[in-house]
Amino acid sequence: MDWKERENRIWNNGSRLYHLIIGPLAVMPLFELFTHRPLEEEGVMALVLNLYLFLLIELFLFFITGSLKAAQRIMCFVFAVFGLAEYYMIKFRGIPFLPMDIFSVQTAAEVARDYDYSLGYMQVLALCGFGAFLLATVFCTLKFNKDWKYHIEIRITGILLSLALMVVYCATMGNASILTILGMYSNESSPLTMTMKNGTATAFLTELSDSFLKAPEGYDKNMAEALLEPYEEEDDAKGENAGGLEQADIIVIMNEAFSDLAVLSPFTTTPDYMPFMHSLMEGAENTVTGELNVSVVGGNTPNTEFEFLTGHSLAFLPQGSVPFQTYVEHDLEALPVYLDSRGYETMSLHPYLSGGWERDQVYPHLGFQKMLFLEDMPKDSEIIREYVSDRASFRKIISEYEERDTSKPFFLFNVTMQNHSPYDGVFDNFEVDVQSNEFNSWETLSYLSLIRRSDDAFRELTEYFAGVDRPVVVMMFGDHQPGLSTVEPIWRLSGKDGMHLSDQENARKYIVPFAIWANFPIEEEHGVETSVNFLGNRMLRAAGVPLSPYRRFLDDVAVKFPVVSNIRVVDEEGESEFSSALSRELWDYQMLQYYMLFDRESDS
Repeated sequence: MDWKERENRIWNNGSRLYHLIIGPLAVMPLFELFTHRPLEEEGVMALVLNLYLFLLIELFLFFITGSLKAAQRIMCFVFAVFGLAEYYMIKFRGIPFLPMDIFSVQTAAEVARDYDYSLGYMQVLALCGFGAFLLATVFCTLKFNKDWKYHIEIRITGILLSLALMVVYCATMGNASILTILGMYSNESSPLTMTMKNGTATAFLTELSDSFLKAPEGYDKNMAEALLEPYEEEDDAKGENAGGLEQADIIVIMNEAFSDLAVLSPFTTTPDYMPFMHSLMEGAENTVTGELNVSVVGGNTPNTEFEFLTGHSLAFLPQGSVPFQTYVEHDLEALPVYLDSRGYETMSLHPYLSGGWERDQVYPHLGFQKMLFLEDMPKDSEIIREYVSDRASFRKIISEYEERDTSKPFFLFNVTMQNHSPYDGVFDNFEVDVQSNEFNSWETLSYLSLIRRSDDAFRELTEYFAGVDRPVVVMMFGDHQPGLSTVEPIWRLSGKDGMHLSDQENARKYIVPFAIWANFPIEEEHGVETSVNFLGNRMLRAAGVPLSPYRRFLDDVAVKFPVVSNIRVVDEEGESEFSSALSRELWDYQMLQYYMLFDRESDS
């Protein structure tokens, strides 16, 4: 072989190896472009680390397929699809796709048909870029030759090495301390900010590393039982209504997407979108009202259900998990179980599909004696848009109340459906009658018009129970705020961008109003800030029901930490902690929760 031929071979091989670099340099920025501009929003370290990750992925696929062209085409397809999924998740829910969302695909598909799947110019540009790159791969000729000596051994070694490096990368990115050292964002309770600053793929791997349930460090079953023992030995002297009335009947409404968007930025509308709730929160008699911190936004309704009914917090469970689908596989000591032990008739009502979030399987484990779903609603139930209205749902509550066993106190838990997203459609059976001079978003005004109907239906429900001759407590709270596309016009009023928020601003996305109303004198409180896991205690107190041992423990925790959610912890001084590394003082709560969820049932 002469020198010219050798030079040409070296040049050809070098140019083909150069294609290895082109893949990550093209695919990574195009992937990020679906949700943000990486060169503007990610730091140098984040960009370098994400390119390194994409190079590892490309090498892994190259060694698997034996062809760089095939590897790059697979990358092109996978990340184009993943990028679209990220875009729609953020658009509809306000947070990116999390590893645990894979368990929710079926439920999400049931309500996904009505959403607007149009694309913005950035997403179209990203898809065009992927298409151009796909065409360019025809010039990529680097591949393993079967005639090469040891080519099988080289490929196996390459597969194992690239896979090992990806595992190391995943483990490294899952360590908050290392992220901090690298100058990257480390607060996993704000996955959208993590995606914007650290890169989509790296943020996903960070969340993935925290997606596996583990017992608390130092967990001991005997120690957990010892924590609960003092509460089992004492009586709850606070659990009686003023005047010594009997245990009140309890109606709880967890209202779909019911929220006051003014917590994001003040605004005015004509007419007021929740006049009755606002009147209660201004200091109405026989009410307890305030702001409720939830652990989800834009979706995953059953997580709020879970926290309310059990007193457990998602702060101690993997980010993005849905306990109804992963952890509630046996009987738990939830509110319906406890109220049943206190002589209550317990009932659930959800005017939608019984299999949604596996409620038909989960509710019996939580102690509901009777479950009502869409098929149990009257055939002539009012429909707003495509869902049973709150007024129809509340009339069903009244019907069940009038047919109850009057020898027992009554508990009903209603999860509504009227306000489910999306909000951008036009319907003959629904008028958008809330207007504002400060913004003109049809989607936002449609949402606020739905909230006004919920508020009015809630007023009618309290008017009915004001006239019954039994003590009744009625409570309503929202499960979460709506997604990003709905609230973005509100953020803009204060010059904010819903995709680029501080931790303090991000926490506002997880606040909804709550009201406990009674038709008899109760101790009034207004301006309360709490979280869903502690809300059930306030309801029981108002109804004159003594707390269970575990709930008395929760009462003591709530004194020091009024808010414990998946997003933040607030101490008695009002200081917020956003780090995923929770205070050591909450370790007892975490350990006892793990015991109640996974160890206590084994004794039965």
